[in-house]
Amino acid sequence: MKERKAAIVTGAGTGVGAATARELTRRGYEVIINYRRSADDAELAAKACREAGGDPLVVQGDVAQDADCRMLVERALEQWGRLDALVNNAGITTFVGNGDWDALTPEEFQNIYATNVLGMFQM
Repeated sequence: MKERKAAIVTGAGTGVGAATARELTRRGYEVIINYRRSADDAELAAKACREAGGDPLVVQGDVAQDADCRMLVERALEQWGRLDALVNNAGITTFVGNGDWDALTPEEFQNIYATNVLGMFQM
């Protein structure tokens, strides 16, 4: 049997990330399903990956934190001895009205930036 490749999918607890993890599993990858807050959803994504023939790892981590990014890579290497793919899917936003930028606090903006920009860089 051919050895399966390994991938990390950030933000894989829900939506596009969960679908991507399932599709990568279907295509022969083992995956880390990374989530920040959606543990129950991440477990559902893992169930779908198991049904597709994989043995996923569900790992909580915040890509805005460099230590968590490093931990995700370490977990893949510990589990599979390799890392072949990364899907930088994690992203957040705060919805404000059109043109109402004052409704977005500096803290909210920094959190969005840390996840959507620094998280991709750190991964």
